[in-house]
Amino acid sequence: MIHTAQHGLRKLAAIAFIPVFALLLSACNTITPQGGTEEEVTAELTVSPAAAKAGKPVSLISKIKGLKKLIDVELYYELKKDGTGKPKLIKVEGQIEGRFIGKWEPEEPGMYDVIIHIINPDIHVIVRKEMTVEA
Repeated sequence: MIHTAQHGLRKLAAIAFIPVFALLLSACNTITPQGGTEEEVTAELTVSPAAAKAGKPVSLISKIKGLKKLIDVELYYELKKDGTGKPKLIKVEGQIEGRFIGKWEPEEPGMYDVIIHIINPDIHVIVRKEMTVEA
């Protein structure tokens, strides 16, 4: 009789664990308090002036999509020439009407990988873009 009671308790514990396990698995894709999942969050990249030139200041402008609120959002640009060498990291200070603007002066012409890091207390999303800097 004792053996049967222990077996029943084990079964009950296993059954009770299933919803908890399902909840933990679903947490990987939950909506953040700011309104989006990591899969939904993206960023556009616009360069001003449109034709970036070496030795001339450039504005890197991003608009984030997939978040309803832009509270506590930090945005960084990581720039790497031809995908090699030491990256340049630019922290964007604040945003204006949903647009994050970073200033940069490219030293050399070439193709640059632009990695946009979108960070808030709930997520860290990385968006990859490319841009060309002319001579």
